[in-house]
Amino acid sequence: MGPHPFESLATLVWELVHQHRLDVGDTGVLDLADPRVLDPVDAYLGVWQDHADLRTLRQLAAAALQTAPLYRAERRLHVLAHRPDALGPRGDTPRAWVFDVERMVLL
Repeated sequence: MGPHPFESLATLVWELVHQHRLDVGDTGVLDLADPRVLDPVDAYLGVWQDHADLRTLRQLAAAALQTAPLYRAERRLHVLAHRPDALGPRGDTPRAWVFDVERMVLL
């Protein structure tokens, strides 16, 4: 089974966090309520409003963003199992993604 469609938001969200230099801290909670993150996320979720209201979609997206690192790490480790030369300078990134799962995401 593939990733949840909302997991595709992970790259966008992290890019926005870094682009706007948002402080995500180490509190165990990733608060993404900043309009510079929330507005693009809401625009993405808007096309899903035939299935649920925006509040419910945000909750689903937050859960998907919390579990997205697991799927990404699994895929990366799969590639490395077949191509160890693809390790590159960020070889420990999948391990870091696994620890991101501990952080609750708020949208």
